[in-house]
Amino acid sequence: MRRPDFVLDCSVAAHWLFDDESEVPGSEFALNLLRGMSQRVAVVPSLWSFEIAAMLRKGVMRKSLVRPVSAHMERLMAFDIRRDNAEINPSEIAELALDVGTSAYDAAYLHLCQRLKLPLATLDERLKPCAERARVKLLTFP
Repeated sequence: MRRPDFVLDCSVAAHWLFDDESEVPGSEFALNLLRGMSQRVAVVPSLWSFEIAAMLRKGVMRKSLVRPVSAHMERLMAFDIRRDNAEINPSEIAELALDVGTSAYDAAYLHLCQRLKLPLATLDERLKPCAERARVKLLTFP
């Protein structure tokens, strides 16, 4: 089994799902990553599934997505996106969140990056400086 290339944040997946995200800053990064996903493997923390579910619900509520939401989820699952199911000590996540000044949810992504020594693919401008403080590299394109 191939090793993951990066940790994927929901902010990038939003660009892949929502047409109205195409004019938002970061769209070029998201599209470049999307174009290369057939050759890449992403990994996500287990909470990613809940974040995606919340994003899909919000998209339907604001009429950016239509039902059934399963069709939109299938678009994402066409890529090699692996869920990390490792048992995590919640105190480690809380400590990291406190150290870098972010939420426990965002710290879960940073913790996964640290543990697997992988860069983070994110468009979340509030998370980027936290990643730097956590010594997590951001995925970039040449």
